[in-house]
Amino acid sequence: MDKTFVAIILTGLGLAGAAAGEQPLEARATLSYHGTGGNTQNHGGAAAGEAEYARGRWIVDGGGDYSVSVSDGEKKGESAGLSAGAKYFLTGGERLYGRYKGEWRRNVFSGFEHRFTNFAGLGAYLIKSDPQELTVEGGPNYVNERYRDDSAKEPASFVGAHAGVDYQVFLNSAAEVEASAAWDVDLGNTAEQLLTAKTTLRVKVATWLDLAATEKIEWDNVPPEGYGELDVTTTVGLTVRNY
Repeated sequence: MDKTFVAIILTGLGLAGAAAGEQPLEARATLSYHGTGGNTQNHGGAAAGEAEYARGRWIVDGGGDYSVSVSDGEKKGESAGLSAGAKYFLTGGERLYGRYKGEWRRNVFSGFEHRFTNFAGLGAYLIKSDPQELTVEGGPNYVNERYRDDSAKEPASFVGAHAGVDYQVFLNSAAEVEASAAWDVDLGNTAEQLLTAKTTLRVKVATWLDLAATEKIEWDNVPPEGYGELDVTTTVGLTVRNY
């Protein structure tokens, strides 16, 4: 089993196993089966972990994920990601905040070896209540990307405009839905655009355990030669959490 895969599982489960009394840390770890569509038609396993720590006007968050796909018992490819960021509330009402987020991604199915993004801007809670939250973010984003050797697309770095939205609603005491979308456009060449959209349904099966199903869509309107614009990933798994 890949060492990165093992590290993410152990780290995530260790965080998620923390006692509820140790709030304000919220963490969860997920093990999933996944199927892919678009540039590849495969299935496999995935692991992901994320955590958020709040103190005063600060919220610090981060996460990681790893997935591997197989077909006829043979490894076909993998994808992975790491992210870390922070929010600083500019007002006491916890509505408007400054935002930074750095992210690294690798996805051999989409034809890129790595994509680094560094976003710094502003965000706001348009809705913040017990049953639901709606946030929007926007600002400049520096992107550096390198593609696979079988692609004719050259490495690139550019400053882009970034916009994101995240909506979370609790349907009842046992179920919640979270939907998010992020869009980036190269300010030097607006024909270059990236879009990621994700929807997750979580259903509580125990005080510390959820059943989770996620649909993720990734779109690159100028993909490397030989690759398609769209990738779709569906995952179903179990999430361990500490809240």
